[in-house]
Amino acid sequence: MKTMFEIAMEAHLDAVPHIEREITAYVKLKDLYDVTSIADRIETHEQWQLLTNSKKGKMRIRLTDGVEHSLTCKENTGREMETVETETKIEPSFFKVLKRSYAVNGYLKTRYDINIEGTDRKWEVDVFKKHNGEPSLWVKLDYEFAEGETQLPEIPFDYEEILLPDVDESAKDQVSELWDAEWASLDEKD
Repeated sequence: MKTMFEIAMEAHLDAVPHIEREITAYVKLKDLYDVTSIADRIETHEQWQLLTNSKKGKMRIRLTDGVEHSLTCKENTGREMETVETETKIEPSFFKVLKRSYAVNGYLKTRYDINIEGTDRKWEVDVFKKHNGEPSLWVKLDYEFAEGETQLPEIPFDYEEILLPDVDESAKDQVSELWDAEWASLDEKD
């Protein structure tokens, strides 16, 4: 029998556009165990951006747990923290072609999902490796709002610092440093 989460994830891989209202934070943890010890689900993602030269949206490919290949399009709606997301499964051979010909900014990450008690919502915590191979204490934290929801739930673990580039323009340079200097890109190995 499939869990509710698995059914929901299949629905998102159905190539049907849906509105995604999401906020992204970058958080420096005090201890990685604070996240790993409370995670309800763990996945590994190999994820790449695809070159599109479009200001209307962006595309990515992802390999989840080494077995599930997907293509995602995120179209800008003109509203803050909102996109139209369309995601579908793709064949491994198509993933390889897209990766070989169009992929940039690849990262390997471990995603820890932390369910929010009493709701169907969750925190998605992405842990990236540093250049020395160790997990970084800087993590990417995503929360997708439910329809009509406006309040961000309490973050369920301790942290030292938080950057919110969606609401604080001055944080964008620090976030770029994480992507460029803190986290090891897969591009560097190619």
